[in-house]
Amino acid sequence: MESTLHRGPARLVSATGTTVLDAYEVSTAKNHDLYGSFGRALAREYDADYLITTDSGFDDTGSSP
Repeated sequence: MESTLHRGPARLVSATGTTVLDAYEVSTAKNHDLYGSFGRALAREYDADYLITTDSGFDDTGSSP
């Protein structure tokens, strides 16, 4: 597992104003904390294939918001 993480597809990304607004929208719609919503908004903005999180507050459907 460790070697996969070192050479895996993870990359650094930047947030935009749109990312922040999307995070607020997700947070409000799901009644969820902004921090977790921000990670989800970033993943959606960059069309991530998957998001690894310990946060169980979201479903796994990827539905908007």
